[in-house]
Amino acid sequence: RPISRQQCADIMFDEMKELSSQFASGQYAPLIGKLIDHFHYGNGQPWTDELLNRAYAEIISGIGTNDVLVKIKRAINERLNSKKQVIIDYGFIMEIKSVIKRDSRLPKFNRFIDKFNGLGISVHDIYAQRISLARLQRYAMSWEGLLFFKGQDHFGLGKEDITDALYNKFRFFRIWFFLQRHRDYAYKPFMTNFSAHIRINGRV
Repeated sequence: RPISRQQCADIMFDEMKELSSQFASGQYAPLIGKLIDHFHYGNGQPWTDELLNRAYAEIISGIGTNDVLVKIKRAINERLNSKKQVIIDYGFIMEIKSVIKRDSRLPKFNRFIDKFNGLGISVHDIYAQRISLARLQRYAMSWEGLLFFKGQDHFGLGKEDITDALYNKFRFFRIWFFLQRHRDYAYKPFMTNFSAHIRINGRV
């Protein structure tokens, strides 16, 4: 007997979850299931999750993905070593901003392991990032600070995604595109938000 449009959608969402296991194993595997549920029921509202925040903190500080963190710490070290007193003024902030823009690689979930641990499929790319210096304290022989990182991704597929030779091979992405783009379903994409506080320190 015929099934309703909603029943058909439910079947496709269940299949998406099942197929997502190809890309998700380990501690971050639950993320893609949560994202699929939010795609199903969230009506386009923004989404965040503490597990994703933890993963974001990991790539900010991790070897091979911590380039921007290393450059910020180096810039602060150089500033404090060249001046007896630290003044967090506009010039200081612009100095650090220039370092980030000039030659730093922002953290992304593009490690080889992210193809299989659920992060690469959950966060396709980091659409925007903001870095704030929340606190900086100088002592006699050292300093410590607190950075606040905020990132955002778009959970949705464009035509350029589904026509990509790699993505088009996987039924997971074809179902996703159909549910989002077909006029009879039109499930809404949404913004994924994540953040992390990162402690930094150095010696002067």
